[in-house]
Amino acid sequence: SDVCSSDLQRLNTLRALAHTSFGHSKESLTTTYKQFIRPILSYSSMAWAYDLAPSHIETLQKTQNEALRIATGCTAGSSIHHLHRETKVLPISDHLDLRGTQFYSASRDPQHACHYMQNPPITRRHIHNTPATHYGALHASVPPPTNNTSWHKHLHTFFTNKARSEERRVGKECR
Repeated sequence: SDVCSSDLQRLNTLRALAHTSFGHSKESLTTTYKQFIRPILSYSSMAWAYDLAPSHIETLQKTQNEALRIATGCTAGSSIHHLHRETKVLPISDHLDLRGTQFYSASRDPQHACHYMQNPPITRRHIHNTPATHYGALHASVPPPTNNTSWHKHLHTFFTNKARSEERRVGKECR
């Protein structure tokens, strides 16, 4: 509830910036979204996004879609894929998976402050999915980087390409 009201206030701020007399560019409005609104949507997402209900992901995606429509000036009938292509912003679920997998990858280093989370303690509760198992599985599905590319950058490229290929696949099905 607090997140939704905060999102609405921030979307109104983005609208105000889009309609000023000097007019902000699509790029600056998209950057404003990434720095001003998306952090609210994804705050500490590594801990909760892996097990989020599809309806909640959809709510976050609708907020992102509205921000991208404001940034691009597109109407409500515009394709979501078009918004993502034009603004170069990943769909929210892909973004959350990317961020979680990058965090998981970084925490594999024994010197990382959260390295202990790589092997969560066994409890009496039967937990089906944990952040470590979810992001570990995503990390394992990514082929190793080549050409001295860092894992962080390689994961970004992998998730971006995955989102693009999904977008193309869905686009072909709609024709």
